[in-house]
Amino acid sequence: MNSVGRRLLFGGAFRAISQVLIVVVGFVLVPVMVQHLGPEMFGAWAVIGGFLGYFTLLDLGLSSAVIRFVSRSHGANDPQGADEYICSAFWLFAVLSCVALVITLVIVVSCSWIWDDPVEIHRYRVAFGLAGITFSLTMVSRCFVGTLMAHVRHDLLALVESIVRILVAIGMYVALIYGGKLISVVAVHATGNLVKSVVFYALAQRVHGRLLLRWAHISRDKTREMFKYSVFSFSAQVSNLLRFQSGSLMIAFVHTMKAVEPFAIAERIFYLPSQFVIALCGAATPVLSSKEGSGDSEGLRRAFFIIHRYACGLAVFFTAMGMVCCGPFLKCWIGNHSSVTLITWLIQVGFIGTFFESLQVATLTLLFGVSKNRQYATINMIQGVLLVGVGIPMLYWFDLKGLLVLYVVLNCIFKMIAVSWIAARTLEVTLLHYYRKTCEYLLLPGIFVPLLYIGGRVMLQQATYGSLVLFGILGSTAFSLFFLLVLPRDLRSSLLNAVGRIAVKNRA
Repeated sequence: MNSVGRRLLFGGAFRAISQVLIVVVGFVLVPVMVQHLGPEMFGAWAVIGGFLGYFTLLDLGLSSAVIRFVSRSHGANDPQGADEYICSAFWLFAVLSCVALVITLVIVVSCSWIWDDPVEIHRYRVAFGLAGITFSLTMVSRCFVGTLMAHVRHDLLALVESIVRILVAIGMYVALIYGGKLISVVAVHATGNLVKSVVFYALAQRVHGRLLLRWAHISRDKTREMFKYSVFSFSAQVSNLLRFQSGSLMIAFVHTMKAVEPFAIAERIFYLPSQFVIALCGAATPVLSSKEGSGDSEGLRRAFFIIHRYACGLAVFFTAMGMVCCGPFLKCWIGNHSSVTLITWLIQVGFIGTFFESLQVATLTLLFGVSKNRQYATINMIQGVLLVGVGIPMLYWFDLKGLLVLYVVLNCIFKMIAVSWIAARTLEVTLLHYYRKTCEYLLLPGIFVPLLYIGGRVMLQQATYGSLVLFGILGSTAFSLFFLLVLPRDLRSSLLNAVGRIAVKNRA
């Protein structure tokens, strides 16, 4: 395994550890927020987060373009081209940050049209204004994040994200304990984002070298090329927001802020399996772009199926682990919450939907890595529009359960049929060959699922945080050894060699 592969492995491990820390921090913080903010204000916090998520549309897909073209320039040994892509993206983000400021001003003014109570108008104006201004100021940092990802330095990104997230959580906890409300929480979160942006700039300078960000270094040809690529990345962003950020908004629209709470709690859990798979396997886009840049089609195909093998195995493990631990964890986390039965059902069904998402992580990295994201964006957009368009009537007729069932059905159809077909065409293999590989990669890890279930039944009879942690450690260790044993010999040797090299380097 070469140095890029080792960085990819190291970065994936850091991303996974970072994801665990973020999840733990979130689980500790949510009960405190619910207790001190109350169900209505916690629902408002979720709605503000979902609404501001739509601000990321102003990215226009340029973050993906930076990763794609800077990494391709490295693969083609063209450092000047990489500098021109970075500079062009920086100034484009600067212009978009001004647009974000204007939109924030419009939102702040429109608060008086939505709420009648002067106290609520003031609260939401300050909250939306503070969050929107911070987003605008930090938007240029997306260029620096893309540069670090193009250099496959996910370890640095994960480390910074983890440290800042922990500090922000501590700040929120202190603010809530001492009587702070919604505005205090937003202020702490905004401060963390500002600090993170400054650190990302410093790291990009260190990893890439001196960043040439003067207006004179903008390349019109590079700008046009990035926009041509980013238009479809933007479509994928829109569809992802429709699929991932619209749930709370739809529930608040159809029902009330208070009705958002069960879904917001369940949503934090049922997306975890796919988030962990993305953390471990979703960082390979620069590697695939470099393969394409060097014209190595066979190497590209081989790299994809290696990533796909890992993604399938991890999807099986994380989904099964979530199913087994869900009930005992909720007993420890929220105890006798009035909606615990509904939340448990939402999580269990949500896990099925995110399983299909997890299986296609490798395909996502492939299509964005080789500029074939147009088809993926189109399919994702159709899925997102259907989720919102059909989801609102489903909420009216069947409440939250109808929305989750729709999510699972759409994921099964679009991810397992449409996206698989796109992957097969991109790799120039038959759809039958792609399905055969997928089934092969799912079969052996699937043997471990009954063992995991039996172990969970034995160890989690008494639901405590200690038993959950112990089961998680033992289950992860056992699966890692099992998965390592069922890997082909060449992959197993390469993986162990890379781990050994990383360990020696760290000791040194």
